[in-house]
Amino acid sequence: MDSPTNKQVFISYVEEDSEVVNVISAAIEKLCVKTWYYQRDSLPGLSYLVQIGRAIDAADAIVLVASKLSLASNQVTKEVIRGHESAKPFVPVLLDVTHREFQARPEWREAIGAASSISAAVHT
Repeated sequence: MDSPTNKQVFISYVEEDSEVVNVISAAIEKLCVKTWYYQRDSLPGLSYLVQIGRAIDAADAIVLVASKLSLASNQVTKEVIRGHESAKPFVPVLLDVTHREFQARPEWREAIGAASSISAAVHT
């Protein structure tokens, strides 16, 4: 979808949270803001690290899907650090963790600070 605002959001998550990411992406794109997330937008052949780095650099903001699994993910932490280094604003979406648990990850707290978070109710 072409976005009249030319805004783009990078979604950081773990594969196990893909179902929720699909819902988040669809909701954001209804607002005419393009989203980029690995499962849908990565291309074969090019290093995933390069693709993710480019997508973060091109993004206007990052939606961080924080779950028990993503808190333990080194890859998600790398994405948080890259977003911080690129001075991107973050919107943390909490799935199955509290704000306190989300803030307990030292690298995330340093990169995101005391940002507000949104708790997501997941209905399957």
